[in-house]
Amino acid sequence: MNKSIVLDLPFLPDKSLSPNGRAHWRERKRHADSMSDSVIARVREHDRATIDPCKVVYHVRWCGKASDRDNFIASMKPALDALVHTGIIVDDAPDHLHGIEVTYERVKHRNETGVRIEIKEV
Repeated sequence: MNKSIVLDLPFLPDKSLSPNGRAHWRERKRHADSMSDSVIARVREHDRATIDPCKVVYHVRWCGKASDRDNFIASMKPALDALVHTGIIVDDAPDHLHGIEVTYERVKHRNETGVRIEIKEV
């Protein structure tokens, strides 16, 4: 049986975390730390068994203009690092992380936006 963990973040990554963002490094760090803390808090609600090798799928609920996949993956780097920090993922190197996917679902209202992070054993 393949192991998996699903974490829900009730927000999208801040635009400052995008590779195209032009924010001051302190603002980027503040948003990155906030995202990391949110992921770590949600991991604590689950069984913390390591999933190796794994695949990460970001299910994005958005309204307005969506970020392209490459920029979205880059803006989620603090979340991925938090998963490594908590031990859910051994490392984000290709030997352990066999891919990152992004799926999009348009929602009607901004208060419905967010990201579901699914970590699956492969």
